[in-house]
Amino acid sequence: MIFRSFNRIQFSNYFWLIRPLNCTTAAFAVVLAVYLALGENLVNFNLMVFIPIATAAFFVTAHSMVHNDLVDYDLDKINAPHRPLASGKISLINGKIFFLILGLAAITSGVLIDISLDIFPFSCFWAILNMSILDIYNYRLKKSGLFGNFVIGYVVSALFIYADIIVNGGLTMLSINIGGYTFFVIWGREIFKDIYDIEGDKEFNIKSIPVLYGRKVGAVVGSVLIVIGILFSIPIIFDENSSNLLKLIFGVLHSITIYICIKIIKNSNDDDLIKSFKRLLLRILLLGILSYLLVNNLFETLS
Repeated sequence: MIFRSFNRIQFSNYFWLIRPLNCTTAAFAVVLAVYLALGENLVNFNLMVFIPIATAAFFVTAHSMVHNDLVDYDLDKINAPHRPLASGKISLINGKIFFLILGLAAITSGVLIDISLDIFPFSCFWAILNMSILDIYNYRLKKSGLFGNFVIGYVVSALFIYADIIVNGGLTMLSINIGGYTFFVIWGREIFKDIYDIEGDKEFNIKSIPVLYGRKVGAVVGSVLIVIGILFSIPIIFDENSSNLLKLIFGVLHSITIYICIKIIKNSNDDDLIKSFKRLLLRILLLGILSYLLVNNLFETLS
């Protein structure tokens, strides 16, 4: 069974199965979204609720990552034979058990949020809804190409929708800007992932943009979506309350992003470059979110 003779190597396999960077990015994003939605009301908010809020996003994402590898078991033997399931480091039955455990953990986190904020069953329902959307994506929508990529962008940006609803009962412009930035960057990143996975996707008849129109078109479409995301962040950068340090950080991050997008358009057959870029994009997104939290708001709150 899943916990029999569980050692450090097995823990590492399960750890990488959930794609921890994706999960951590989701957790930080929802914490930031709630922080931004609270504004000056932060002092009146039970800060301990941030823990189940973060874990809910973490486990929803982890649940989806494991489900993705379960559905893509045969495909990953071609595209990603190093993955824990595809390589046989974790058995299919143990992967399914782990998938269910993560789903229960996400629902439990949602219940804890609802009890703490007296909004039951909203957070529990939200966790189930988004896990269901991601499960449907893994089963069906992934093969639909651009729309399937859209769903991933929505699920990530939905963190900001959720935060504003539980705090303000609606959306604020700040969350719309950061949510839009996140949505389009993730959507574009998904298309770059499709470029990297093009050979396996052709074999499994996945109608991605790169499969239908070629690598270069995929690189252009992915880059355009990412640039749209960057445009959503412009009001944040040039807001009168934004610090010069924040403007510098976003300027550097955006410059790096645009430079690599152009480089990939010119070298769309460079799989190593595309692989490194799709990983880098998550780090850039996470760093941008953390920068806003730490540089522009947290220091201002503490001063």
